[in-house]
Amino acid sequence: MGIRIIPPDSGETPAPVHAPATTHPSLAPVRLEAPLLDKIAAKVPVFAGMPRPVLEELLASARRVHLAPWDNLFEQGQAGQDFFVLLAGEVSVTRLHAGQRVQLARLGPGECVGEMALVRHENRSASVTAIKETVALQLEQQAIDANSEAAHHIYRNIARILAARLSESSTTLTLLASQQREGH
Repeated sequence: MGIRIIPPDSGETPAPVHAPATTHPSLAPVRLEAPLLDKIAAKVPVFAGMPRPVLEELLASARRVHLAPWDNLFEQGQAGQDFFVLLAGEVSVTRLHAGQRVQLARLGPGECVGEMALVRHENRSASVTAIKETVALQLEQQAIDANSEAAHHIYRNIARILAARLSESSTTLTLLASQQREGH
């Protein structure tokens, strides 16, 4: 089964989408109720410090993506000009190495995925697969870049998120190298 994208308040039955979500032309923007918008503003690090009107404008261009367990949000090597903020559920981030899939992280609500392709302008560096029912917001680079204040906050916060992930990776690599030296 492919990604299922459901426009809010459309009354339509979702249809599987097998092409990348960004190529589907008939999607309606997400309309969020005030309590959910407040929760997103308070709990999602990629939106930290963003004024409410700017966040509302940005999220008006977002798409809501629904994933069933084992649906892929995107695959390693796939082109990407968007990123996703997880609202509910859990995903596994994996990378193919020497013919084997290696899990890099498990992420849940409030976290973002796909931001590296957005920043680096390169293909996806990993695959993201739903572990359980998952809902995410898809934000396209074009919409982000169209609002300079939103872009300022998003890219600054992505830099912070990536720096934290790099720090965690460095710690893990240091521990692994230490264990390897002790084992020889």
